[in-house]
Amino acid sequence: MKFADKIAEGDLTAVIDLDRKDEVGKLVDALRKMKQNLNSMMSEINEAASQVASGSRQISSSAQQISSGANEQAASTEEISSSMEELVSNIQQNTEKCRKKP
Repeated sequence: MKFADKIAEGDLTAVIDLDRKDEVGKLVDALRKMKQNLNSMMSEINEAASQVASGSRQISSSAQQISSGANEQAASTEEISSSMEELVSNIQQNTEKCRKKP
């Protein structure tokens, strides 16, 4: 049963050379099919993991772009706010000048 032990340990390259038509042969055939199914499952899992990694990279890239855009907007907002403060200050100064004139 070295074949089953290798499969149980995760070695999906294990091979069994036994060609019998009795119950042991049926068990060996079932073990071979189990190995094939495990190999197929591992391939599908690897493909899914690759797709998830790709999606994660795309999400990360989008998040960086959004962050960059948000930083640019914040800088623009700060610049506008500063300009507005300067404008308000000028208006106040002009108002004071107008009040002081006879």
